Order: sequence, then structure tokens, then C-alpha cells
Amino acid sequence: KRFTDYKHDAFLSDGLTEDAQSYWEVMYSYVDHSIILPHRDKYGRLVSLKQRNLDSFKIESGYKYIPYQTFGKNGVLYSVPTQFHLYGLYQNAEYIKRIKKVFLFESEKSIIKLESWYGRQNYGLALCGSNISEWHIQEILNLGIEEVVICLDREYRDVDSEECTTYQQRI
Repeated sequence: KRFTDYKHDAFLSDGLTEDAQSYWEVMYSYVDHSIILPHRDKYGRLVSLKQRNLDSFKIESGYKYIPYQTFGKNGVLYSVPTQFHLYGLYQNAEYIKRIKKVFLFESEKSIIKLESWYGRQNYGLALCGSNISEWHIQEILNLGIEEVVICLDREYRDVDSEECTTYQQRI
């Protein structure tokens, strides 16, 4: 009751279609002025709600993406440890097993964008960050993968910089 299926222009203008957002259960909170991204575990159980704030003050304060939290006497934080979670595993596992290939992204938006481009032929998973844990590796291996494409965000400006070299070594 707190959310609506309204598709906000912030995602539409980034190429995330209404159909893809509906499939991934993307919702909107008028109360919080934020986009809500439900997370399901590999069995399809709802394990987390991620909130993508649209308020510029919250974004500038470092709260662009945060776990959704209800307030009050019985407030609940809807969070899951990211080292034990892959966004899209429940929805995309069968296709990934079939093609034996996976793209690993940082964010949920990338998975929804793949859905916008390829529909149910979606071979992406999101780490919800830039760290790959042993749990992630094991879950990916359990899918019978032959090829992993790491699609992490660029964290440097110049290819010839020390930042780039450090980043490449980390990857």
C-alpha cells in the first residue's frame, strides 16, 4: 500500500522500459520520492527492498541507493548482505544456465536495462556493489558457466592514470 506501479521518468529516460520495470517489480514511493527495487533470493523469496532516492539533497549526502526502511515503533530495515546475494539470480538463472554465460554488473539498473533490450533472454546478474565474494563465485559456478563478463563501473577518469592501473589490478 505504500508503493505504486508508477514508472518514474528517472528510469524511463535511462532506457528502462515500462515492461521491463513491471517484470522486475519496480515501484515508486510518493511518500519518500524514491524508486523501490525489490530483491528476491535464488528461490524467489522477497529478501530486500532497495530505495533509489530522487531527492537531490539525499543523493548529494551519499544516499542515492539505500535499503528501504519503515519508521515508527515497529520500523523494519529491508536489507540483505550483498556478499550473499545476486540480483537477478532467481529470474535469470535458467537462461544463464542455457547459454553458459553471465554478465556481472554492479547495479540493478543494468539488469533491468538488459531486460529492456533482450526481454527474457537476460543473462545479467548484479552484485549490488563492486565486490565479488566467494559466495558469488560459487553460485555462478553452480550455474555451469563457461564465460563471465565483468561489467563493473569505471572508477577512474584517464586510462593512463595511476587510478586506472590500481583499478585494473583490483579487478
